[in-house]
Amino acid sequence: MALHRQGRLAEALDLYRVALEEVPQAAPAGASAHHGAGLALAAMGRHPEALEHLQAACRLRPAWAAAHFNRGLVLRALGRREEALAAYREAASLDPGLVEAPFNAGNLLRELGRREEALAAYAEALARRPTYAAARANRADVLLALGRPREALEEAEAALALDPRCKEAWVNRGLALDRLGREREALASYERAAALAPAFAAPWVNAGDVLLRQGRAEQAALCFEEAWRRDPTHPLLAGSRLHARLAVARWEGWREETAALVRELEAGRPASAPFCLVALPVPRALQRQAAERFTAAQWPARSGAPAVLRRGGRIRVGYFSSDFREHATAVLVARLFEVHDRERFEVYGYSYGPDDGGPARRRILEAFDRAFDVRGLSDAEVAALARRHGLDVAVDLKGLTEGARLGIFAHRAAPVQVTWLGYPGTTGAPFLDYLLADPVVVPEEHLADYTEQVVHLPCYQVNDDRRPLPEAPPRAALGLPGGGFVFACFNATYKINPEVFDVWMRLLAQVEGSVLWLLDPGEEAAGRLRREAEARGVAPSRLVFAPRRPYGEYLARFRAADLFLDTWPCNAHTTASDALWAGLPLVTCRGETFAGRVAASLLRAVGLEELVALEPAGYERLALELARDRERLVSLRRHLEAARTTAPLFDTRRFARSLEAAYERMVERARRGLPPEPFAVEGPHP
Repeated sequence: MALHRQGRLAEALDLYRVALEEVPQAAPAGASAHHGAGLALAAMGRHPEALEHLQAACRLRPAWAAAHFNRGLVLRALGRREEALAAYREAASLDPGLVEAPFNAGNLLRELGRREEALAAYAEALARRPTYAAARANRADVLLALGRPREALEEAEAALALDPRCKEAWVNRGLALDRLGREREALASYERAAALAPAFAAPWVNAGDVLLRQGRAEQAALCFEEAWRRDPTHPLLAGSRLHARLAVARWEGWREETAALVRELEAGRPASAPFCLVALPVPRALQRQAAERFTAAQWPARSGAPAVLRRGGRIRVGYFSSDFREHATAVLVARLFEVHDRERFEVYGYSYGPDDGGPARRRILEAFDRAFDVRGLSDAEVAALARRHGLDVAVDLKGLTEGARLGIFAHRAAPVQVTWLGYPGTTGAPFLDYLLADPVVVPEEHLADYTEQVVHLPCYQVNDDRRPLPEAPPRAALGLPGGGFVFACFNATYKINPEVFDVWMRLLAQVEGSVLWLLDPGEEAAGRLRREAEARGVAPSRLVFAPRRPYGEYLARFRAADLFLDTWPCNAHTTASDALWAGLPLVTCRGETFAGRVAASLLRAVGLEELVALEPAGYERLALELARDRERLVSLRRHLEAARTTAPLFDTRRFARSLEAAYERMVERARRGLPPEPFAVEGPHP
């Protein structure tokens, strides 16, 4: 034991074995020797041998709490989590003073997704030691996972009252404040955690997430770099770091880092949140695996009161989102809620995002038969509320984007649960029954890469046929040349990568007097893009950056451009329909993932499949041909002008009827006791 305490494990192990040979196996010294040998072997990483000795110690001294506890530690290291949990519970029952036993049980239950049991285990630890700050900090973490940020904040602050240096409590306090919309305080909390533990990556990662959401991409990228220096294996960090680097046009090592990320995903490691993969060349199968891992960790399926399917009456549909405000999703769906057939459907809205007080929010909430602000409710409480309302169909409009609360659906808000529109890919969630798509974004040969049953609508994306159509301002007022050709791309900067940019620069080089018009990504990122242009032989002045403006002004810009150049592997989505609505022809390159096929779907829905290329070389040829053929561009513009009143993409009522037919079929199957299955809604196809 003295050698063991000095860290001389091999020598200690030899003497433990001598002791086991010298003393009767049933003697107390035999149990002690087995216990010591087990601990030494565990410290040496030889867990199977360690387990044999610790089990022997427990057999010889069944009431020895420490032996059961250490056996639990080894079982946990071996991945035998249920047995480890039983060992911790045995230790806790034998020694009320062994507070680490219920605490470790709580940690294990948290890993297993058994969050209510984890809360109870931490409560037991606190009953034994009321000053146990780590138990309160971990309770805060579990409450966050349950969608209960107010209670999480209380627990984190109680932990800090006990131990102001508890870095985990500062991080969880920050997460709770962030969920409550108090971002500035959240950042301050992360700053405290980082100061207390300079080697701790978590506060830097979480601060990066907040800053990226605030549009402070340069600072976010620096935070992810700081986290990377501390711990490159931190969960989800590799994807977040690469995403942020794209958002600020930092492309050095992009190909190599993307390849490394793919290798991490192939090895089954949680290297990225699913959303960070949509703009990267990551195969569909890996995107599905990443989504499944992420969803299982964040929102394990919950048991509880089942959602009861009502018999007869109007079908009751509930839409759930944090984006019922000035947001791209609101631009698309507002009109749909207004034109749902009220003779056959009741339409409920559940908002768990900020109330910006703007006209988009007012319009959406007024369009619902009943609307509810559920920000203050936990995931379980929102699901219970929806069940009390008797929803037949619950529609998730967020998927795996920022602010998602799939925990509501894990608790079963309705008998039929659908995901649609917010996220271009599978959620990996076993509790979401259907995903709404069309045959372009998810062709039949791709169905295996989706955990949901895919429903093909005639057209995937809904649009508002009452959107404004402002006149284009003079080019000079927009900083554009009066007579040159204007290529435009108003996609977010993270969708632009070096391969796309290479093509764009070759187009500028071949079209004399042309410019490329992009959304302003900020001074530093704009400077990088100009330097990248210069490195490719293009004058930096030929890149023009458009500052952010209110939606009407933004939409008017499209009418001042000549051709929209799409990005890949993640296309324009709402931005593409904005361009087409404004009459601006768009060239896209159809990819192999949902995110890379949306623009092709939209072009099909306005009768312009001729503008869809199947590979980058074809995209480049097509864009160059159009830039040199003014008559064809005029013809395409005329086609789009007519499409506003004729094309399926812009016919909101037609879309609503197809969507309602899908809901009716889903509910009819559920009422017959049949499981969800893929199907297609017949209707007026493009």
